[in-house]
Parts: sequence; structure tokens; C-alpha cells
Amino acid sequence: MLAVFVFYFTSIQITGVLGLGNHYVSQFALLNWLVFIIGTSLVILAMDSWGYRFPRFRFNRGINYWWLALLVFPRFLFMFGAAGSWRRVISLPVTVKLATIGHGLLPITIYIGSTILFICFKEELIFRYLFLNQILAAVKGSTRARVLKAALITSFLFGAWHLQNFSYQTVGATLLQVTAAFAMGMAFAIICLYTGTIWITIFMHSVFDLVVVDPINSQSPFAGQPSAFLIEFILITSAIQIVVALLTIHLAKMRPFEQTIRDNQLLNSPRMTKHWVTEYSK
Repeated sequence: MLAVFVFYFTSIQITGVLGLGNHYVSQFALLNWLVFIIGTSLVILAMDSWGYRFPRFRFNRGINYWWLALLVFPRFLFMFGAAGSWRRVISLPVTVKLATIGHGLLPITIYIGSTILFICFKEELIFRYLFLNQILAAVKGSTRARVLKAALITSFLFGAWHLQNFSYQTVGATLLQVTAAFAMGMAFAIICLYTGTIWITIFMHSVFDLVVVDPINSQSPFAGQPSAFLIEFILITSAIQIVVALLTIHLAKMRPFEQTIRDNQLLNSPRMTKHWVTEYSK
């Protein structure tokens, strides 16, 4: 688990230190593809050998979709982070603009594909599949306690992952992004544990990284020195996400979470499980 994390992290840093292209769309696209293919293959092979199936598309049974909507909605508020002021957030009409690099269909297509694969899918695979499932299996306690511990640990790791952005962002902007990533990690971890799949968070992650609402420019809100509005906005939206995640853990019915835990237990160490079943049936 840590080896895959280090592989991904160091490959990104080495690429940046050597100046191999710019952020998101690199002129050395082949290197990014190789890192992505090798790293993703390592994650899938490792999880398969440890008994974890590839994320399914169907949801757990017994989901309350009101709770799911409550988890999903606050995260969409983050897309207004580029508005620049509270007045622009609450004023209508709002504009939606896809942040792009370059002009023309090919650069836009490369940017969208690179963002979804190299950032959104990769990060969800690492933090909401590789880490979350193993940590959930390792922690002890009641269902609520295990869900809370797994969510907190993976959220902390997801926040720390964004410290690598020190290489091209200001310290203040990066620390603010770490805070936003921790809150996002909490919401996404609960969504994955509640539904039993990572595909919802892959889709949400892709939308958030590609779309900004009522933007001042096409850049990320973390591209420069954070304004007073951005600091307030991130702290408020992050607090909302964390509170909603905690409320879901403590108030929602545990049946969907229990199914996720049960699936982890049944699938973990398949060779041992098969051996146990064979011996028991004799």
C-alpha cells in the first residue's frame, strides 16, 4: 500500500523537478501514461491478490437516498470557489465554464482525458479503493467507530497528498487546498462506504476538477495567493462537508455500511477463505 503511494508521489515530483512539461497537460505525455498504467496495474493486481474485487457499479442494499443526496450536495458548493466574492456567489445568473488549457478540440480533449485519468480516477483508486478498504479491514470497534476511523485516516492522507502542490503554488494556497481536500476526503469516504462503490466519487471528482462556476478566469482558485473570500469560502464549505459526513455516520442506518464491511471480510484473503470452506465441509 505504501509502496504504491510512494511510487505515484515520487513519479509526480521527479517529473516536476526535471521540468518535464507543465501541470495537467505535459509535453511528455508518454511518461504520464507509463506512470498511470504501471501504478494502476499495481493497485489492481495487489488488491486482487489480497481478495478485493474491482469496484462494482451497483449500490449497497438499504441506502437512504436522502442521506446520499445530503452527502453529495455540499460538495457541489465547492465549484463556486472561483467566483471571487460572496456577491458573485449569490447573484444570478451564474456562468459555468470548463477550465481548459490551450485552444482547439485536441488540447481540450487531452486536458479532459488527462484530468479524469491521471488525477480523478487515479486518486479515487488510491484513496477510496486501495487505502480505504484496507484501513476499514484493519481498524477495530463498532460499525460506526470503524467507518469513522477509516474516513478520518484516509482523509488525512488525501489532504497530505496535496502538499506536493508546494512546488507550483503558494504556501497559503496549498494549505487551504489541503484543508479542502481533507473535507472532500471525508465526504467521499462516507459516500464510498455507504454505497459500496467508488464510481460516484470518480464522477464527482471529475466534475469538480473540470468545471468552475461563475469564474473570474479559467485558472484554479488555488493558482494564486488566496483571497479573504476564498479562505472564508473554503473553511465554511469544508466545515459543512465534515459535519454532514459525521451526521451520516451517527444518524444514518448502519445496514449499508455493514454490507461494505461484510464484503471486505468475505473477500479478504480468498485463499484462506477457500481453504477454510474446504476444511469445514469435510
